[in-house]
Amino acid sequence: MSGFSGRLLVLLVLAVVSWAALSIQPAPLARADDVGVFVVPSVVEINLAAGESSSQLITVSNIARHPVQVNSFVVDLAGEAGLSATEWIKLEPSRFLMAGFEEITVEVTAQVPDQDLDSGGRYALVGFEVKSVDSTQDFGVTDAQSDLPVVVNVQGRQPLTRLAEVTEFLPVLEPNGLIGFNLRLTNTGNLHFSTEGAVQVIGPQGEVPENPAFPVAELALPGEQLSYTAEPGLALTAGETYTARASISFGGDQPVTKEISFADRPSLILKELQVKAGPDEERQFVMLLVNEGDLALRPRMQASVRSQRGETMGARLTGGPNLLLPGATGEMTFSLSGRLEPGNHIFIAEVYYGATGRLSSELGFITGDAPPRDETTTQTSNQPQATPVDGGTTLWWIPVVAVLGGLLLLGITGRRWLKQIFGWANS
Repeated sequence: MSGFSGRLLVLLVLAVVSWAALSIQPAPLARADDVGVFVVPSVVEINLAAGESSSQLITVSNIARHPVQVNSFVVDLAGEAGLSATEWIKLEPSRFLMAGFEEITVEVTAQVPDQDLDSGGRYALVGFEVKSVDSTQDFGVTDAQSDLPVVVNVQGRQPLTRLAEVTEFLPVLEPNGLIGFNLRLTNTGNLHFSTEGAVQVIGPQGEVPENPAFPVAELALPGEQLSYTAEPGLALTAGETYTARASISFGGDQPVTKEISFADRPSLILKELQVKAGPDEERQFVMLLVNEGDLALRPRMQASVRSQRGETMGARLTGGPNLLLPGATGEMTFSLSGRLEPGNHIFIAEVYYGATGRLSSELGFITGDAPPRDETTTQTSNQPQATPVDGGTTLWWIPVVAVLGGLLLLGITGRRWLKQIFGWANS
């Protein structure tokens, strides 16, 4: 057997032994079943007039092999005041013991008082607390809870209505540079609804292929206001003008729609810088921003203070206004605790928006003893010379030289290594 073949055989044997050693793993520990119940249907909805009652059956299933004790309860479902049906709901049975994997039928009864009532939905939440009664179960979850909403639609003095209104729809330039869409929808009727919808965008070249979708809302109560963000964001052409149309289905006669036009041309102004003296020698550094474009923005800031000796303090990147609406003004504030040494300092402000938008500005201020004209608790720059900054010139030749040098070094050392180990390289 040649020297090369022998070395290759040794390497293969070592690889097989290593693989076998890694493949011998202990079996996973057996885990006791977690307790819990599964309830069908997921929502109970009953239509009644004043003085009427009705019942529906639900099925409660034990999902584990352990016996469990189940206790039921009825509480308010979050929503407007006066929409509670908690006092109207009864369960039978309300407490019961279940064997492993057993199913039990529970009767849900709604009794509407015999009195003059406004029409509309009333709501409650029925819950089931589950506890294991198996003394041998000493591992895993031993208690759980499941619940479902109960809806009672009352026919009273007025008609029952299912209505919705879009109160806000706007494009948003996200930090990754994509355009998203925010929508606010209000339930203006007296019945609950569920929603689904999407956005259609049309540009100079026609309809954009993607249709960002709004998340599904399962139960929007009367008077409730919902806020949505459509996903995914769109990569639109900068500077172009687009039309966006939102359509939301909610169970009414027709979907509710809203249409807007906007230019993909963000315009953010860093209008003013301020330095304010606070308690306990704290100073607040304020950036006043104005959004003059059609896109809502999520600006981020980096603020720092440079002393007259060249030391930099407090540099960090942080969020500003959660959403700066078109035409709106917002403040971004950075606090610096501790005493600054007397002298001249510079407040350095940088604001970022979208993927590439950036503004920078500086404001000088004085601490300690200063001429009377500078002894103010607020120092302001009304025109801070906010300057858009680009990414700079790319030094493309540096990585090219580094790669070529690495390849040359690898060739030299690799040749020597092969010669020493296998005798493959010629002298």
